[in-house]
Amino acid sequence: MNKLVKLGLTSFSIFVLNSYTQFIVKSDENISTETIAIQENSGYSDNSISKLESSTSNQIDDSNKSFESSIAVTEENNVETKLNDNVISEGGHVNVEGQNATITKDGKSVTYSYIVAYQRMHSSDHAQTVNDLLIRVPKIKNATVQFTLVGTRDAKGNPINVNKPMTEISFDDTEKYDRETFNTPTVEELEAGRTPYVVNTSNYEYGYMTDGKVESYGLFTNFDNSQAYKVEVTIPIDEAKKIKYLPIDARMVWKSSQEGGVMSYETGSQNLEDYDNHRLAVDLVSGNIGGFGYPSLIDDSHVKNGHLIKSVSNSSTYITPNNGDWTRIPEDTNIDKSTFFNYVDKFTLRANKKVVYYVSEKEDMADQDVSALYTGNVIIDYLIKGTNQKLKETYNKISEFPIYDSTGELVTYKVGDNSIERPDKIMVDGITYRLVGLSTSSDSETGTLKNGTVHITYEYEKEILTTTEEPTTTTTEEPTTTTEEPTTTTTEEPPTTTEEPTTTTTEEPTTTTTEEPTTTTTEEPPTTTEEPTTTTEEPTTTTVELKTTTVEPTPGSSSEPGQAQTSSSEKETEVESKSVADQTELPNTGESHSQLFYTIAAILMGFFGISLLKVTHDNK
Repeated sequence: MNKLVKLGLTSFSIFVLNSYTQFIVKSDENISTETIAIQENSGYSDNSISKLESSTSNQIDDSNKSFESSIAVTEENNVETKLNDNVISEGGHVNVEGQNATITKDGKSVTYSYIVAYQRMHSSDHAQTVNDLLIRVPKIKNATVQFTLVGTRDAKGNPINVNKPMTEISFDDTEKYDRETFNTPTVEELEAGRTPYVVNTSNYEYGYMTDGKVESYGLFTNFDNSQAYKVEVTIPIDEAKKIKYLPIDARMVWKSSQEGGVMSYETGSQNLEDYDNHRLAVDLVSGNIGGFGYPSLIDDSHVKNGHLIKSVSNSSTYITPNNGDWTRIPEDTNIDKSTFFNYVDKFTLRANKKVVYYVSEKEDMADQDVSALYTGNVIIDYLIKGTNQKLKETYNKISEFPIYDSTGELVTYKVGDNSIERPDKIMVDGITYRLVGLSTSSDSETGTLKNGTVHITYEYEKEILTTTEEPTTTTTEEPTTTTEEPTTTTTEEPPTTTEEPTTTTTEEPTTTTTEEPTTTTTEEPPTTTEEPTTTTEEPTTTTVELKTTTVEPTPGSSSEPGQAQTSSSEKETEVESKSVADQTELPNTGESHSQLFYTIAAILMGFFGISLLKVTHDNK
């Protein structure tokens, strides 16, 4: 009876423990569900966060708008200030940008080229303007100067690239036409067939040019904003080789009370070169115009990266920075007010507040630049390999030739096409040297010219004559051949006799010792020793028979263990497959069905324990 009581108590304990476990699991599930519900019902949802972010961004946008509006107001105030100041800058007025000098297609001349851009000074009442540009070029024998209109404006003032050659006309001939004829045409006027003109003013008596050292050309305009021209000076190559840097000067010189047309003293205009700091040269009377009189004297002290860094004729002329854009002319930099030509101050423009003047106070209305001629050489040297010793004089393939062709591309070269440039052999003092190849420090045999020298170096080695080597080879080889023949016959025969018995003795014991070690090894050696020469084939026959006899037991002996191993491995495989199958049939104790089973079992055990307690109580 005591055992029954203990069993009942144990069952009841299991029931109570299982019930408590289920209660804890359900409590955890209820807590997680409540947490989710709280998050869903909370006021801090994703929507509210996005609303908060959007409101913040709107505040930032509003602040940005207010900041931008304040900038706009500031800019308007600046404009009003400029208007009240009655002087408005539209950028620089003159820029000359030199290009690389090129060789002409026929190879007989060199062309120095420049892009010249300018925009006029004008006023709101149209009563004061400077609308001309005077370009000066050094006068060189047999030189030609060509102008091309490359940039103009349309009726709305938009910049338009064009490529229209200009017609040259003398200053005296302009009097036969309306002076407006010689204004730079707009793009619409070009399309209508109007001719762009450049006026040669070299013979104009007020040109301020002495001794005919320069050529002068005038350009005129009647619209605002910049326009551009290409100036090309072509010189015979022999003359060009004397001039590395060819300068030109461009400056606005006529202050007028009317707009457009050819300007001069005859039209009531004032020449700005009356002021010392706006002249081409400091002392025009003496004829000293610096580099314009002697271009060959311009050296690298005036030039950086192919452009002028200071004037070659008048230190008061400031060099305008280049930007490669004719539609926007930069202003001068590093200005010294004591030497700078300031148009606003010269003519006290701020005194008349009723008129707005469109002019820069940081531009002296003048500029200079050079077109640089870069030449290249191609030379060839012939050296003994590993030394600097020359076998012949240096060969000049190309000498001081412009490195840019007529299209502006680098000129190409090629060396080694013939025996003059690349001889296969060179004879010096009766010794012949044969070509090995290019030196490791040599430039390539093909490529493009560069500013400087392309140096090609071929290396040579002393030739070893074949006529002296042939008889020496014949005398040494023949005796060697006669002595080798007897040696060959004596050495080859003994190996033949020794190899045959060696082959028979090594093959038979090797074969028989592995298969029949006891029986065969004692009987076979006497047979081979009695007839070493005659019965060389018979041992071979016996070995074949031995092989056939020994082969028979081998399959029988090897097959039985193989079958046993196979059957044992199959049995092991079956056992493993059964164990795996048994493992797969085990219940998954981690799922909800197993929990339900234990719960029911616990309830039954609980009832069973209570009933036992009751029976025990009744018996007492």
